[in-house]
Amino acid sequence: MPPWENEEKFKDARWLEGRGLIPSVPLSENKGNVILRTYRHGGLLSGFTGNIFVGRPRPFRELNVSIEARKRGIPTPPVLGGAIYPVAGPIYRGVLAIEEIPEASDGLEVLKRAKDLSKKQRNQLYKAILPRAGKLVGLCHNKGLVHTDLNVKNILVSPSPFALHIIDLDRCRVEKKGLSESQRKLQLERLFRSIKKVTHKYHLNPFGENELMLFLKAYSVECKQPVEKTISYFKGLRSKLNELKGWYKG
Repeated sequence: MPPWENEEKFKDARWLEGRGLIPSVPLSENKGNVILRTYRHGGLLSGFTGNIFVGRPRPFRELNVSIEARKRGIPTPPVLGGAIYPVAGPIYRGVLAIEEIPEASDGLEVLKRAKDLSKKQRNQLYKAILPRAGKLVGLCHNKGLVHTDLNVKNILVSPSPFALHIIDLDRCRVEKKGLSESQRKLQLERLFRSIKKVTHKYHLNPFGENELMLFLKAYSVECKQPVEKTISYFKGLRSKLNELKGWYKG
């Protein structure tokens, strides 16, 4: 067990859900909390590879991407540092220290809580979040951030002040220019697939035509492209991904 996952050593920590134990540790002098996120493999081999990695240290790569993204005006929680713990030769375990955004929830948790709202309250929530989500994703694409796992869980919603942040920049990269049209389509496809997946899994309320347009219009403005072009992206994805039926009422 990595030392930062030892509950006895972090008695003042809050333990967050994720891949393994994720402690949120208070900083001194009421300066907020820092999240210590252990790098872990996902997928079918995660039970075998766990938190063991080989090669170029991922914490340092993510730290550099985070710094560059913030320089370009992309809202993402500040990364305070990273560390690796050698296992043998080029094999290591890694951890990243991230400043915690107070009272923030990922996009999936927000959508799950929306199930318990009235239709009017849910519509108000969507009107607040979807344009901001479109602006955030459009900003990432316009500023050259290629997110390798763009999904609803990697969009963080902060209630006070109300704001959205992009998170989990592991294996991401920042290019010199904005993303190409093909890159943008792939990124949007990944995002829409994730929405479809969680909508079915958690029996969430599907987005309507008007709600989805809030996202598409804001995305278009931030990407500086005609909204008709963005809509054509979506129509192409909708016809391509027939299994998306069920999350979109259009």
